[in-house]
Amino acid sequence: YGTVSPADAATVAGRDFSTVKNMDGNVLELRGTGLFRYLAAIKVVAGAFYVDPVYAHRDPLSADVPKQIELSYFLSIDAEDFAEVTHQGIRQNVDFATYAKLKDRIDRFNTFYRDVKSGDRYTLTYIPGQGTTLALNGVATGTISGRAFAEAIFRIWLGDKPMDERFKNDLLTKGKSTASTDTPSSSNSEAICHV
Repeated sequence: YGTVSPADAATVAGRDFSTVKNMDGNVLELRGTGLFRYLAAIKVVAGAFYVDPVYAHRDPLSADVPKQIELSYFLSIDAEDFAEVTHQGIRQNVDFATYAKLKDRIDRFNTFYRDVKSGDRYTLTYIPGQGTTLALNGVATGTISGRAFAEAIFRIWLGDKPMDERFKNDLLTKGKSTASTDTPSSSNSEAICHV
């Protein structure tokens, strides 16, 4: 966490995101940025997606590679709302057998959420062999092991049925997405409270 130098940042709706990160010795480069709006008007969250550049040509969801989503919030959101939409988002993007197998880990992950206020940032980071870590303002709240869990939770934003299609496309665009800073996206009404 901390400040980002404007010279080394992509800016979305006044929120800066680093273009390169070093996570436990893994260099992650910015893949894309986006702005998620609720009902095409209310700014909810600005986000950035990072992936190891060595694997940038591969599917970032199914590949067992380091990756991170960073989200900077414009609204206050309760931890309980994050947990509810995490269950919904995963259910929409995996089959029933996978969801049933992961449910205990999803329940445990949902205990990691904290209430957020405007200006707070969550990061969701997957490192192979270590697991998926949720952090609030740079402080880890918990880690869940397993590649299957990582793939499922990243699908909430980047899967076939994402919370918002425009936001997903912006996050997966190489470099800074200019469209995301100016043009409202069409929103899934349930997505306002997700991580």
